[in-house]
Amino acid sequence: MKKLYLVRHAKSSWKDSSLEDIDRPLNNRGKKAAPMIGQKLKARNVQPQIVFASSSKRTTKTAKILIEKLGLGTDKLHLEEDLYLSSPKKMIRFIQTLDNNHDEVMIVGHNPGITLTVNLLAGEHIENIPTAGAACVLFDIEDWKNVSNNGKLGFYIYPKMFRLG
Repeated sequence: MKKLYLVRHAKSSWKDSSLEDIDRPLNNRGKKAAPMIGQKLKARNVQPQIVFASSSKRTTKTAKILIEKLGLGTDKLHLEEDLYLSSPKKMIRFIQTLDNNHDEVMIVGHNPGITLTVNLLAGEHIENIPTAGAACVLFDIEDWKNVSNNGKLGFYIYPKMFRLG
């Protein structure tokens, strides 16, 4: 059994229009949503053995916050330039090369790639995974190279699910 957690980065800032897209930081809403989602993931006993994040500032910060909330060491985080604005095809190829010693893996990336990848892998029809949204896709396989549209959605959460009133 393999578990894949696909997380969209938390809300980023558009304040400084002189910044390149890759350098945009989290805004205040993102700085609140990422720890909250991290706590919700911890409550679900999410314990990835490795976390991959796009090399953008907003995905890196989101991943660092999640790692902290999950009680993981910073050595679990690996930045991957290939995940920056990755297409589903490219993301799936990346997943298929994962080390089989890792049964639980988290990827922090961008839309539309995150939403489309979840939909393709789990046969779902999620319109849009919002910022700081997370989905778990379960695979009844032993080898990551066998990942295709053979997954099943374990759960899907996003910040507004937990805000009352």
